[in-house]
Amino acid sequence: MPAPSRNAPCPCGSGKKYKKCCLAKEEEVGRRMARGEAAVERALGWLQERHEDAVYQAIVRGFFGPLWEHAPQLMKELPDDLAEALWINANEWLLAEGELALEGGPPRRVAAMLLGDGGPPLEAGERSWIEELAARPLQLWEVVDSRPGEGVWLRDALDADAPRRWVVERLGSRTMRRGGAVGGRLLPWGGEWLFSGAIYGFPAGDLPALRAEVEAAAAAAGDDAESRRRSVSSVLRETWIERLTAPPPMPEIVDAGSGDAILLTTDHYRVADWKRLEAVLAKQPDVEGDRKRGWARLEGPSGPIRRSLLALNPGRGDRLEVFARTRRLADEGREWFSGVAGDAIAFVTREISDPLGALGGGATPRRRGRRSAPPPLEKTTELTQAIYEHIYRTWADDPIPILDGRSPRQMLRTAAGREQVADLLRSYEENEEQEARREKREPASFEFLWRAVGLEREG
Repeated sequence: MPAPSRNAPCPCGSGKKYKKCCLAKEEEVGRRMARGEAAVERALGWLQERHEDAVYQAIVRGFFGPLWEHAPQLMKELPDDLAEALWINANEWLLAEGELALEGGPPRRVAAMLLGDGGPPLEAGERSWIEELAARPLQLWEVVDSRPGEGVWLRDALDADAPRRWVVERLGSRTMRRGGAVGGRLLPWGGEWLFSGAIYGFPAGDLPALRAEVEAAAAAAGDDAESRRRSVSSVLRETWIERLTAPPPMPEIVDAGSGDAILLTTDHYRVADWKRLEAVLAKQPDVEGDRKRGWARLEGPSGPIRRSLLALNPGRGDRLEVFARTRRLADEGREWFSGVAGDAIAFVTREISDPLGALGGGATPRRRGRRSAPPPLEKTTELTQAIYEHIYRTWADDPIPILDGRSPRQMLRTAAGREQVADLLRSYEENEEQEARREKREPASFEFLWRAVGLEREG
C-alpha cells in the first residue's frame, strides 16, 4: 500500500489532508527507525571486525538453540525474503540478549560490550536504541485488530486483562489478522509503540498452543525476571525457526461453519423397515426430503440459510448412506439417527475419506513435522484448487464463527460487513500464498469466492 500524496485525505479518517495530519508523525517514525538501523549496522560492524568467530557461534548456538545443527543449511536454502527475516531477527537477538564467549574469560553480554568502555562510538540516538533493545523483552502478543498499511492493536497474550496497545507498523500490518499471534519487542514512541524490527509471525491457529507453551516456560523459570525473559524468548524463537525448517505442511482444509478439519465420513446402514423410517424422518422438524430424493438434516431454525449437517442417501435394496463433512458431525449424526430410527435401521460400517489424501499420498493423520511423500509439484496446485472449490462451494451462505455466526452474504448489507468479508478473503489468500511459497508451487486462487459474493478487490 503506497503512502498517500501530501494533499490526499489522511488515511486515519480525520478529514484533514495527509500533510496536515499524520505525515509529520510518520516522518518522525521513519527517522527513529533510521536511527535504529544505523545503530544496528554500526554495532554489528564493530562486533564482526573484532569478534567474527564468536559472533557466528553465538548466533548459531544461541539464537537457534536446540535447532543449531539446522542453521548452516537453513541459511543457504531459505528463499531470499525468509532469509532476510531470519537474519534481522538473529542480529537483533544478538544485540538484545546475546552473549559472546571470548577467550580467557566468562561469556559477556553483547549489549554491555557495546554500551561500556571500549565499545563503538555511538551517537545519542543510536545508544538509546541499543539500550531499549536490551531492556525490552521478546513477548507474545495477540492481534486484537489491524489497519493494513497503518498499524495493529496488540494485547499481551499472557494477560487477558491487559490493555491493548496501538503499534505503528506499515508493512507488518498488511499480513497481521485479528486473532493472530506475533512475537516482538515493542519500543515506546510518543505515546504509541513501534516494533523494534524483529517480528516473529505465527498463524492464528497457533495462538492457543503457543500461549500454553510460553506460560509453561515462564512458570518453570520461577520468580527470576531474567530467567523468565530468556525462557519466553527461547520458546518463541525455537517455534518460529521450527516452522521454517519443517517440511512444507499440507493445506489446512476446514469446514467453514464449524472450523473442524474436513474428514468426509459416510456411515452405511441396513434398513429393516423403509415405511417406518420414512414416517419417523417426516416428523423431524430439522429434516427435509423424501426417499426418492434423499433426506438432509439441517442446522438451525427455518430460514433462507440453513447448513446441511447430514445427507441421508438411499442406496440399492435395503442400503442407506449417511454422509457428513467432519468426524464430529458424523459422530453426532450417528447418535441422533440411532435415537430417532431405533430398530428400523442397523449400522453396518463407517467409511472415512481424507480430502488431503490425494495430496499427501494417503489418509494417514498428519502430525507436526511429519508428512507423507508429496505429490509432483505440478499437480499440487491443481489438486489444492479442486479441494478448495469443493469445500467452499456453499461458503457464501454458510454461517462463519469469525463473522459472529453470520454468513458472508449476510455481512454484505453494511460497508463494515463488506470490509470484514474482504479482510477474511485476503487472509485466505495470504495463507495460501505462504503455503505455496513454502511448497515452491503456484498458489491456488480464491477468485471464485470473491465472485460468489460479488466483491471487488481494492484497486
